[in-house]
Amino acid sequence: MIDQNKILFGILILLLCIGNGKTFAQNPFLPPTAFIPDGEPRVFEYQGEKRLFIYGSRDEKVIDYCGYGHDVWSASVTDLTKWTNHGEIFNIQQVKDIGYGVIDDNGFGAPDCVYNPITRKYYLYTFMLKYYKMDGNQGPLPDAENYIPGYCDEGPLCVMAESDSPTGPFINPVICDWPPASDGGTFDPAVLVDEQEDGSVRVYAFWGKTNGDRWAEIDPSDMHSIIDPKTGEIAYERSVDEEKLQALYKLVSAPDFNSSGIDMDSLKNEIYKTARYVKREAVYKTLNNPALNNYSTLFEASSIRKVAEDKYVFIYSPNEKYSTLSYCYSNSPEGPWKYGGVIVDNAKNWSFGNNHGSIVNVGEQWYVVYHKGTTNSYNRQAMIEPIDIKIDGEKVIIPEVEMTSQGICQNGLDAYQRYNINSICYKSEGVYVDGAQRNPDGLNPVVGIENNSIIGVKYLNFGSDRITDKSKLKLRLNMELVSPATIISLQVVPKNQVNDESKRVTISTFKLSKYLSQDGKYHEVVLPVSNLDRNANLNAIGGLKGQMALLFSFKGEEKRELCRIKEYEFATSE
Repeated sequence: MIDQNKILFGILILLLCIGNGKTFAQNPFLPPTAFIPDGEPRVFEYQGEKRLFIYGSRDEKVIDYCGYGHDVWSASVTDLTKWTNHGEIFNIQQVKDIGYGVIDDNGFGAPDCVYNPITRKYYLYTFMLKYYKMDGNQGPLPDAENYIPGYCDEGPLCVMAESDSPTGPFINPVICDWPPASDGGTFDPAVLVDEQEDGSVRVYAFWGKTNGDRWAEIDPSDMHSIIDPKTGEIAYERSVDEEKLQALYKLVSAPDFNSSGIDMDSLKNEIYKTARYVKREAVYKTLNNPALNNYSTLFEASSIRKVAEDKYVFIYSPNEKYSTLSYCYSNSPEGPWKYGGVIVDNAKNWSFGNNHGSIVNVGEQWYVVYHKGTTNSYNRQAMIEPIDIKIDGEKVIIPEVEMTSQGICQNGLDAYQRYNINSICYKSEGVYVDGAQRNPDGLNPVVGIENNSIIGVKYLNFGSDRITDKSKLKLRLNMELVSPATIISLQVVPKNQVNDESKRVTISTFKLSKYLSQDGKYHEVVLPVSNLDRNANLNAIGGLKGQMALLFSFKGEEKRELCRIKEYEFATSE
């Protein structure tokens, strides 16, 4: 049966992508000044309408991962081209104010956010990036009333805060008493609120890094305490040997204490053991069956989704290739998990870097949200691609999708709109979008272009009618000429042949010194694209029309940067 709702939604998206002179879509899908990686997409009701919210890290440090707080962005589910930044919803100072993570340059990594219909509150989960000591300064001492242990003598990382709105502010931070299984700590927390037939909810938390993947059921009334799934009772009560603990601290704090001849690591662990949990059977390894998991193991980026009745998907970045988002599926959030495959890989024809994101259902269409790097992995931007999910008996099938420039526009971006060069999704080695420049207008140039470099856009739509010489096609570039010997060639290839390099067709070649000077400035350059009618190779693929990849190929002096580009746009005179 034809899904009419899905068709109508697809038509709406197509109309938005065609453009009306005021709005259009591209990847990255947030404004170009936004560097929001690790996006967890969630659909929540807000001010009377359903909106897609993106909860992500905030790459503001530029020379290191993430930042000091979280913003949230949202768009109406009926128009994913218009995004609103609701501002900062949580800040690292709120955690320091309760005595944890009090260390210079501490910040937050990847967050998640869920809504509990029973408490009618939103819960934000995140984790601190910097390791710190439980020494009474950076974190509470083990005998403090609010003490929560971390890994060995390091402090706990995961924190939860609550709000009455998906836009925050998130307040009342609580350190999550979730035991880490490795020195990666409670990395990348992810939470599922699973609504039951009787109106109740069960809540599951996932976390971990580098094989330290763990999950537990948590109390739906406070949204952070681990419970025994069999009894529903709090499973984790700490047992502290106060007498032994005080004796150890008295020993090490004495003025005449001499550490020579003492194994300090062993002493630290002995102190730590006095405050260990006494019950650990309520915390489980997530990917615990190597054969079922296809011997795939977790690197980071846990995320959990329910995709159909009794069908769950665990998304993660694997150790095998952490530029991918892979998935496993199960009939229960408790597993066992069976390997499904790769959803998206952000390192194909792009710089290798980490990946983090998840999937979301919007208006009958599923999407994957992820990120790609620019200058490096400290300057990442949010990406989105439509995906298909098929339930085949016990299987959940999600075919891999490619990283594109078009994002939500499945028929390609309108070729006759102006686009930021950060929309390229194909590049040769050494080339990169210099996001670290953080230009206020969001126009961070593509740099590192040398002899034989290639950059590419997937995909543009040139319309249903063939473009001819009568159309007087022009390419406008906002660019700087670095070397006067620079030659640029434009190549196109139909989408269904994009992976076949022999199908690339050159439509024009330009010596750039004819069109602009080498003066260290950016200029608006207009390049006339001619001789389309007599281009036999172009004619052989049906001419310039429809959905095509666009490639920019460069020639010039060896071992020298040739040019820099900020924007591109096609236009016709018809």
